Amino acid sequence: MHLLIREVPPSQRHLFSISEMTALAFLLLAATLFACYRRRYGGGQGDLLYSLIRLMHALRYPQKFLLISLVLLLPTLWLAGQQIAALDAAVRDARLKIVGLDHIIGNSLLARAVAEHRGMTRAHQHDPTLFVRALADKQVEIDALFRANHLLDRSQAPAISVPEYWPQVELLWRRIKQAPDDPRQWRWHTSLIALLLQHNRQVIHESRLDYESDPGLRSRLLLLAEHLPQLLETLGQLRGQGAGLLAAAGRVDPQVRLRIDGLLGRVRSQLLLVGDAHEAIEGESFAGEGEAEEHEPPATDPADRFVERVEPLIALTEQEVLRRPHPLLSARDYFVRMTAVIRAGFDWQQQGLGVLRGRLVDGVEQRVGQQYRIKLFLLVALIAALLFFAAFYRSVMRTIAALDAAVERVRRGDGREHGLEVIECADEMGDMVRAFDAVLGELARVAGQMEAVVRHAAVAIVTIDAEGAIRLFNPAAERIFGYEAKEVVGRNVMMLMPGPLRERHRRALRDRLAGRRRGALIGTSMPVRIEGQRRNGERFPLELSVGAMEIDGAPMFVGMMRDITEEQRLQQQLRHAQRVQSIGTLVGGVAHNFNNMLGGIVGKLYLAKSRMQPDAQVRRYLEEVEEIVAHAAAMIKDLLTYARKDFFREMRDVVLNPLVDAAARTAALGISEDVTLHVACCPEPLTVHGDAGQIQQVVVNLINNARDAVAGCRLREISVDLRRCRPDDAFFARHPELQRGSDYARIEVCDTGCGMDEETRAQIFEPFFTTKEVGAGTGLGLSTAYGTVTNHGGAIEVVSAPGEGSCFRIFLPLLSAAAEEEGEDPPGEVRRAAEGVTLLLVDDDDQVRRALGEVLEELGYRVLTAADGRAALELFHRRREEIACVVSDVVMPEMGGIELLRAIRAAGSTVPVVLLTGYDRGRVELSEEERTGVELLGKPVWIPLFSQRIDQVIHGRKAGGD
Repeated sequence: MHLLIREVPPSQRHLFSISEMTALAFLLLAATLFACYRRRYGGGQGDLLYSLIRLMHALRYPQKFLLISLVLLLPTLWLAGQQIAALDAAVRDARLKIVGLDHIIGNSLLARAVAEHRGMTRAHQHDPTLFVRALADKQVEIDALFRANHLLDRSQAPAISVPEYWPQVELLWRRIKQAPDDPRQWRWHTSLIALLLQHNRQVIHESRLDYESDPGLRSRLLLLAEHLPQLLETLGQLRGQGAGLLAAAGRVDPQVRLRIDGLLGRVRSQLLLVGDAHEAIEGESFAGEGEAEEHEPPATDPADRFVERVEPLIALTEQEVLRRPHPLLSARDYFVRMTAVIRAGFDWQQQGLGVLRGRLVDGVEQRVGQQYRIKLFLLVALIAALLFFAAFYRSVMRTIAALDAAVERVRRGDGREHGLEVIECADEMGDMVRAFDAVLGELARVAGQMEAVVRHAAVAIVTIDAEGAIRLFNPAAERIFGYEAKEVVGRNVMMLMPGPLRERHRRALRDRLAGRRRGALIGTSMPVRIEGQRRNGERFPLELSVGAMEIDGAPMFVGMMRDITEEQRLQQQLRHAQRVQSIGTLVGGVAHNFNNMLGGIVGKLYLAKSRMQPDAQVRRYLEEVEEIVAHAAAMIKDLLTYARKDFFREMRDVVLNPLVDAAARTAALGISEDVTLHVACCPEPLTVHGDAGQIQQVVVNLINNARDAVAGCRLREISVDLRRCRPDDAFFARHPELQRGSDYARIEVCDTGCGMDEETRAQIFEPFFTTKEVGAGTGLGLSTAYGTVTNHGGAIEVVSAPGEGSCFRIFLPLLSAAAEEEGEDPPGEVRRAAEGVTLLLVDDDDQVRRALGEVLEELGYRVLTAADGRAALELFHRRREEIACVVSDVVMPEMGGIELLRAIRAAGSTVPVVLLTGYDRGRVELSEEERTGVELLGKPVWIPLFSQRIDQVIHGRKAGGD
């Protein structure tokens, strides 16, 4: 009509002011008459058009409705026929989908049985006593399901095709039955289940379930046939891996624990996806469900039962399978619990698929009924047309009145409160009003969703207007800034900024509104890092991005903010760890060369001292050189300790109480009388596993640092305190690498000295950093303490402020029972060799080899030398009978000391071996059997200890024979 009105003279355009239904009847009638008129007369359509327009305008409503009834009768009959054909197609489509659901149900039962067989097989391989009978019964069940599935495939052809890979499925099952102990069982089972799930997806496509128009049915099908099977398969893998690990009783590769941890992560994410999908469809209904008879809800929802049981099982897996060294739960019990939960999930799936099938069956019955009703309608169409005339006339009048009232209510703004339910007519006017009502509801729903997003967003969202006044302040912003929304809404946003940033914001906002240039922050796509100000005046770093928009023509700005305080702290920790790692790599390589040189010096010093008179004046100089070498060796050891590469530690159970007391007494010798030292140790013995010497040295270093810190202060006090403690959650947040739930020993060394500022505190644990004068310190004391404490599985913290002193706290994990105190052996003297004892000395460093060879000859040994392991092995084979002991460096070209040891043992010899290394002990990896008759010493080796260890291993060999 709008196209025609452009060709009508203005004086006749009022003729087109007719309703849409009248226009529809006019167009249908005009098309019919045009066709007849053109066939009969060939032209003159314009006259006919205007004649029809005048006729439609002249007719009254009853006459128009009568004309409409006549015009719509024939199209109605045609549409009814089309509807019957569409219903036939819908019935065929629904029956195909029912066939598809039957196949999916059968495949799901088969997948469940295979998954249970996989888990029992996994546990049975680790413990052959588990699930012997159950595995046989499960094989019988799976064979029956395969036969049923095969028959179902054949009965459904050609509707559902048998997949090309089905022979592969049957081949995998035959392999599983024929080789129950094959290590590839897990992979075969998993591949078989993956093929079954792939077949389900193919069935969904071929049965056109993925084209289902009903959103409720489609959502449930996606949940039950896609998301839920993936979750159940992951749970099945977790069941098998967990039961296998429990059955193995700790004999499993550590990679299994990593796989279980990964499966737990997948279970959580898939459970979240399933839960969200289930919650999303709880409020949905199937098409036509509102018209159906209401049913009583089930007493318990299988979905809720399944979801509620998965979370405790995840926690049980983490506690018993992953975390507990000696699980209290057996593999069978864990498998049974997991199977019960997985079966609950399968019950949910089967019940849900059954409900979907029932809905499709109901839909088929409904469509068949609709066909009969349409046919019946066609029989009474002529009679109904007469009644339609009167009813339609009355309905149109009521619809027009109701539409006017609804539009007026919407104009007043109370349409949502009263609703538009009064519009009951099923014509185009009623549809228009209901569409208008639906638009209002959709707007309200979208507004509610946006409000929920803003309220639950993890980032702070603040909206301001052109004047800088805050209009929106979400809960995340309340948490970050410490204000409540009602306190800041309407106030200027500069209250959230520190002083220096306020003027920058004011200029940027002014220039933005004036259009002179873009503000530095507004509208940028990349976030910037600035400072914010909390309610208590505290400044903190935050990440800000600002967007600009217009609402009703007025500019508005939205700021998205994130508190990055914790992120910056973690970045600082990462940089510190990287510096430690780089220094450790350097130290590990340099230490070997230094230790080799020091070893040669030690040997030469011993030879020089042994070949001069005891009262010679030069002897004192040599002893001083020997002390310097000892200091150099200790410094290298400190560097290795800091770099976590010093493994020459006597690790044992140590009671801290006497150790801390002894360290305080030792440090007190260097403290002047005007400094007060307080020592307080709890009466309860606190036991840790570690190196007593290193822990004692850490305490001595801290007390010495405290002594230097109180020098020149009016109040000079140092306190040392040892207590048992259980750290809080904040402590473990700062040290996530430590084990929660354990008691720790806390060694606290505090002083009343000058204290430290934040910049100094950030660097005190770095190597070679010192605040002392040049020559007064090496800068390794606190860095060594840091390395020692972390090597013992603990943590060290410092609390200090300028003028308020410092307090260092060491946390070490406690053992459950006190250890027996073990005393150290007193230093021995040089032991000389018995007559005729021959040693084989192997070292690639010429100076070290010559020095040690001369020392050994001085001790009375006959010495054979070799520059590498291969030459030493050839020499050993030639003179095996006369060699009483082999002294070898660990790291050498051609063949190292470890390879030489293993070659000697492979030759059937049990000759004692003394291994020397300038590297860390991590390079020396020996089994318990290989350690028999082997001594390991670090370079530089001191001659008394060297002679004692050689004498001990030779004596042990003579006692045992070769």
